[in-house]
Amino acid sequence: MLKKLKEQSDQLKQEDTDRKERERKEAEEAKKREKKQKENDFSYLLDNSDPSWSKYK
Repeated sequence: MLKKLKEQSDQLKQEDTDRKERERKEAEEAKKREKKQKENDFSYLLDNSDPSWSKYK
């Protein structure tokens, strides 16, 4: 009985860690998509670019 409960507990912990990892990856992918979309928006790039262009000469 105790062994069975311990196995069930381990299984639930593993499922929880798998779910958290999946959620983290999904959030990371969403962040990448948002960044790519913003990089295609010229007004966003102008607003957030470095105003000191002399560094890049």
